[in-house]
Amino acid sequence: MKENTIEIDDLRLPNIFDKKLANGMNISLVEYGNLPLVNMQFIINIGSLSEIKHEQQWLTSFLANYLKEGSKRYNGTNIIDLFASYGGSIDISSSDDNLFINAEVLSKFATNAIQIIADILRNPIFPIQQQRRIKDDLLRNLDLLQVDPQALTSARLNYLIFQDHPYGREFPQKNNVEKFSHSILKSFYKNAIDSTKTKVYVIGNFDINQIDHQLENSFGDWGFGNGNTVKRPKLAQQNTWSLIDREEAHQSTIKLGMRLNNFSIDDYPRLIMINALLGGTFISRITTNIREDKGYSYSPISQLSVDKQYCFWTQSADVSTEVTKESFQEIFFEINRLTQKAPSSKELNGMITHLSGLHLIRFSTPRSIISQLFFADKLNIQRSFFESYISILRDFTPQSIFDQVNKSFNDNYFIAIAGDKKNIYEKICKLKYFRKVNEY
Repeated sequence: MKENTIEIDDLRLPNIFDKKLANGMNISLVEYGNLPLVNMQFIINIGSLSEIKHEQQWLTSFLANYLKEGSKRYNGTNIIDLFASYGGSIDISSSDDNLFINAEVLSKFATNAIQIIADILRNPIFPIQQQRRIKDDLLRNLDLLQVDPQALTSARLNYLIFQDHPYGREFPQKNNVEKFSHSILKSFYKNAIDSTKTKVYVIGNFDINQIDHQLENSFGDWGFGNGNTVKRPKLAQQNTWSLIDREEAHQSTIKLGMRLNNFSIDDYPRLIMINALLGGTFISRITTNIREDKGYSYSPISQLSVDKQYCFWTQSADVSTEVTKESFQEIFFEINRLTQKAPSSKELNGMITHLSGLHLIRFSTPRSIISQLFFADKLNIQRSFFESYISILRDFTPQSIFDQVNKSFNDNYFIAIAGDKKNIYEKICKLKYFRKVNEY
């Protein structure tokens, strides 16, 4: 055992039964726990890439909200009441790339839940009398996002990186949302949702054969779709920065992103460690520097955004307006420090223990297990990765992490800031990276 580490055993995954139906729908059934509970998640791969035209932006959100209104057999109120009587609940939501149906029920009602979800997905009714209310909900959410500095900087950063690709769209125009109609929604649903884009996870204490049979009966004859999708994005090569002026703001919300060089999925475990060392935990370098030592920010955080073809490292923080420049200086200082000198064995071993514990926590609840399995499936990562992950961490050395930093990290940044322009603009323009890149 390495010095300063606590020995943590490798994870053992629960039994998982994987199957692909003849119509292309993938299912994963996971035996988990002793309580008579079942969690299920239906993930449909639609979102930005299915909203081909600019005026279609947020159609997936419109669809997700409309699906809550029910189906041919069950109206929205019936569905809520039924899932409550099953000892659980159901929720429908969307993200940039997916539509989600999440449900939790007592085990003996799991087949009933699948039947209802199948009718929601296959036979939605889209009651026209609810159109105004759903549209107003979207517009209220849009109003909130457009004054939220975190949402503003996230959207602007995406635009700087992805530009005219759907991933780069900031917020929809209100008049486009107003134009969403019953016919537009039905056409989008018909072309976007189908069996080939659907992945089902069921986890809990249940009879696998029974659930498998019910999924086959409920979805086996669900047809293939014919919807087109936008190709994966070509990323911007010329780095830029952008300042969103928030007059008299007491804080600056800052986000910087870096596309990592020559990304390979084999690099991923070491990149997790690098992110943790820099800003991904409460004991990381950037967090310790600008939160604990300097008091510039309460909640700085970094993360990895991973796709099959690329990986971005991003750092976010809300900082006091008067120390915006100084916060950037300290963030750049910590990045450069890690590229110039390997972490100590003590620091690395402490983080190995920390990440090992977090890994076990990620597999401690049904929903978190589904999240991890979906992540692996999306990136074509072997499930065995989760079982060997802690051993992989233990094999890291200061030199291996140092080598990965210098392979992956670079000086090319995309930067988005929301703050008081008159108090921060001239100051940040004096910094190296703000002189180098072109302002958007």
